[in-house]
Amino acid sequence: MEFIMKAAEAVGAIGVLVGFALLVKPFWVIKKRWQSALVLVASFFIFGIAAGAPVKRPPSISEADWAERVSICNEANELRECPLNDTDVAAARLEVMEARREAEAKAAIRTAENQAREAEQLARARERELEAASDAADKINDPTQQQLWIANTQRAVKAQMKDPGSVRFRNTQFKAYQGRVPVVCGEINAKNGFGGHTGYQRFIASGETFGPFLEEMMPAGEFAKSWSEFCI
Repeated sequence: MEFIMKAAEAVGAIGVLVGFALLVKPFWVIKKRWQSALVLVASFFIFGIAAGAPVKRPPSISEADWAERVSICNEANELRECPLNDTDVAAARLEVMEARREAEAKAAIRTAENQAREAEQLARARERELEAASDAADKINDPTQQQLWIANTQRAVKAQMKDPGSVRFRNTQFKAYQGRVPVVCGEINAKNGFGGHTGYQRFIASGETFGPFLEEMMPAGEFAKSWSEFCI
């Protein structure tokens, strides 16, 4: 059977060459170019079938060994007769092992490069975070900035009162909650709906984003806890 397949492969290869020659100049019994094309197509078909047919395992080679030989030869893209020849199998095995080592080395390099990039990105992010924290610390300890926060907070507090023009502040102080959050604490007195001042009460606020929380707006115990946490 193997002899027949090899013969068919040889016939197909010769037919391909003859078919190309006939396309260039038909001769002998082939007078038309379509006949030449038919010969070429048929030869390609025969050659493809013969070349693609699997090689039969010799009885001297076990099934497991044969499967390994075929796998190695296919991975090395060697001829289909490769599994039959010990020398060809050994050469294919070396070629496959080298290709695998090269692929593993490239993968290791890519992994190391990705890890280096990630480490660099993390380092840059940490550096930016430290710079931002340093800037925030410098700003929060700047007396001018503290007075600006107090002014912005008082403006935000007034905006929420019924009569902003009647609002009076005292004992206003700046606090840095946990060293990074600006908080303004103090006392406020404003007119009520009857036009009279209600008396001073404590408040907690932070610019236009937090508060103001007036003492009358919260239960006494809860406000006292917040005052102790943010303002003392």
